[in-house]
Amino acid sequence: MGINWEHVYRHMEKIFPFHAFDSGTMCSLGEEVPVADFIALLRLLGENNPKTILEIGSWTGSCTCLFGNYVKEYGGKVHSIDNFKGSPGSNQYKYTKIARRRFFENIRSHGLEDTVVFHEGDSDRFRNLDMKFDMVFIDADHRYSQIRKDIDNYLPKVNPGGIICGHDFQSPKFDEKYIEQDFVNGVHHGVTKAVVESFNKVLLFTALEEGKQRLISSVWHFKTKREPCMVAL
Repeated sequence: MGINWEHVYRHMEKIFPFHAFDSGTMCSLGEEVPVADFIALLRLLGENNPKTILEIGSWTGSCTCLFGNYVKEYGGKVHSIDNFKGSPGSNQYKYTKIARRRFFENIRSHGLEDTVVFHEGDSDRFRNLDMKFDMVFIDADHRYSQIRKDIDNYLPKVNPGGIICGHDFQSPKFDEKYIEQDFVNGVHHGVTKAVVESFNKVLLFTALEEGKQRLISSVWHFKTKREPCMVAL
């Protein structure tokens, strides 16, 4: 089945513009999620049509609202996990209070109170959550040690035929020196290492440019296998 692009762009119109804000000046710090990454996520939604989504790392709720607006039409749910402390090694901890406040403001403004189920705390705390999801999205602590744990903890919670995906895969190459830091030289090195080690065939969004494939989004994804169909004879 092809993508219903009219449906996809209708959800895009609901979410843009979506910006992060400075807690002191309330001035925009720029797009929280780049347009190319939103488009990639919308493609994943359109191609996979998930009804239940687990989001690990919500911050001010840009992707939460994107996912929520999508599944709401189908009576679905988004479960979102965050501690609002930001990724260690970044300066996001300065914005903890405003991030938390804006998250709930944005959920309310999009009318998603009955669609989004919020779990406040570290992702490790909810690893025993007794649920399965059509889609798991990871965008929290970017250090290798933690994102590897998030993948290991939450991949088993993806329904057969569902997808696990995440944000901030800027390059297929990483430097081992920086894998426990948040963001160095334009790359989340820990994200790259954890993803390429965890999956035998990670899928990326690329375009051919001057004879070479170039990343056009930092969204990565992996589709799980469907369970075999058992036929009674």
